[in-house]
Amino acid sequence: MPETSSAAADQPVPDDMISFLKAVPDGRYRRGVRYPQWFLLLVAVLGILSGCRSSRDLEAFARRLREQLNQALGLNFKRWPSDATFCQAQDPIRGNGSRDRPRAQHHLDAAGQTGA
Repeated sequence: MPETSSAAADQPVPDDMISFLKAVPDGRYRRGVRYPQWFLLLVAVLGILSGCRSSRDLEAFARRLREQLNQALGLNFKRWPSDATFCQAQDPIRGNGSRDRPRAQHHLDAAGQTGA
């Protein structure tokens, strides 16, 4: 089978999960962002591995482990991410700031491009 080359395959692979998650592009608007995307993704991965099945489960997981996550990661979050925060991080097109954009921009074509 012939080898295929893509831009993603040509990127260096981070040595650890947090570096990998920090390299994931964040499609959210900057206004109102309280938690970095890498943190939300990390909590989601850890939560799913711990048996979380919904955004509410992820919120409860983050609430239970807020102090431990702050200490282990050198953070100082006073609150935990809500279930809505996890939903918005998963779907930035509809979740975060969608009320400010025209309706036509919410639709993606087969290539993942926003339609006008």
